[in-house]
Amino acid sequence: MSTAQEQLIVFLKKKGTGPTMSKSLLIGDLASVEMLFKNDEAHLTTKATLLTALLTLEPNADESDWLEKVTQSPQQFLPQELIPLLPQHTTTDPFLILIHRVIQHQDLCEKSFLQALEYIFNPAISDHYKAAFLEAERLKRESKEENLTCLLDFIYRSTHHRIDIPFLIDLANPYDGFNRTPNLSPFLAALLSSIGIPVLLHGLETVSPKYGITPFKLLRAGGLLFPLPISETLSRLKDGNCGWGYVDQEQSFPALFDLLNLRKNMVKRPLIATIEKLLCPIYSEFRHLMVTGYTHPPYRQKSIDLYQHHPFIQEGIIIRGVEGSTQLPLDRRAPFIRCYKQEVYESFVSPEQFNITRRDREPPQSITIEDNLQIGIDALSGKDGWAKDQLIYQSLAIISGFDLRPTEEALSALCLSIETGMALKHWKEGI
Repeated sequence: MSTAQEQLIVFLKKKGTGPTMSKSLLIGDLASVEMLFKNDEAHLTTKATLLTALLTLEPNADESDWLEKVTQSPQQFLPQELIPLLPQHTTTDPFLILIHRVIQHQDLCEKSFLQALEYIFNPAISDHYKAAFLEAERLKRESKEENLTCLLDFIYRSTHHRIDIPFLIDLANPYDGFNRTPNLSPFLAALLSSIGIPVLLHGLETVSPKYGITPFKLLRAGGLLFPLPISETLSRLKDGNCGWGYVDQEQSFPALFDLLNLRKNMVKRPLIATIEKLLCPIYSEFRHLMVTGYTHPPYRQKSIDLYQHHPFIQEGIIIRGVEGSTQLPLDRRAPFIRCYKQEVYESFVSPEQFNITRRDREPPQSITIEDNLQIGIDALSGKDGWAKDQLIYQSLAIISGFDLRPTEEALSALCLSIETGMALKHWKEGI
């Protein structure tokens, strides 16, 4: 990555985070941004994303003066390709018209949003315009109609395989992974499957903005050869000796997978990241049980709305988990939302609820994939510590939340599976 691109990303991360978390750019920052906009080593898509953030969010005095200067002499300050993004630019291009509307905080109707998605998936459309649209949507905050339109459109564009098992737990974690704590989702899948509860994992090897530790990376480090055919994953989910499996986005949604480079150069997390984890590449035709997480409060209701209008989900759990995932914190109680059709039951869950001792929050740490892999294997092997407690706690919260088994019975089964080596055996069967 060029030095110019690195510098541009620093300013984008500062400004383009969101309507409540972004920091304003001051006159010195904007002078540097001017130079970077003229630097061919900085990526045009990243420039478009930052310009869109400056146009969409409420400016401070320095930003307002800078935008006025740019508007009056755009050729002096911007690459030619970005000038059409300025609201004063007159255009007949239908995609640019939609981008301008979103920058001006106008919500799009279903028809207009579907048209925008056609442009997003059209390889002939330039990435810098796609980035501008996605950034503006995220910064104005997507409306309920826009979110639901995107969900149903993505479901239509992706592939789905029905499986005839009584129920299936779908762990819908963010696809960009973990970068502050170990990711235990594959080991949770092995533990639950070892007591007869099948679990689906899905995701990507790596994606912006975190490029964190993902199930793909852990499974590959454990020895799994990718990609497994979907038919093999279906067989493993049905097999009582395994009972869990992974599907990659490259298999289930190639058109979205092809946007990875766009997402890399956008840097920030677009609407795509909210929707992609909810697409159910394999689903139970009888009882599909999705578990997902969120971090920022506005996404609590957004997640509920998406569940309530999802064609494949009968029941769901939404957790305010670690790094926006389904992984519950061990140091405190967490919001725990149970959705059943149109009914919503909100409560909290804590380790004490299942007679598990709270543990102090571990400081953010840099952890390797190999370390993460060993932590999970050790936990399934019975090594006492936070990871083992975490897996048992997480399992009990899911089992209790979906009323799959009485809690005491489930706790006995989980502990017995770990003690007898059954949990570790199921891990090995899955890789």
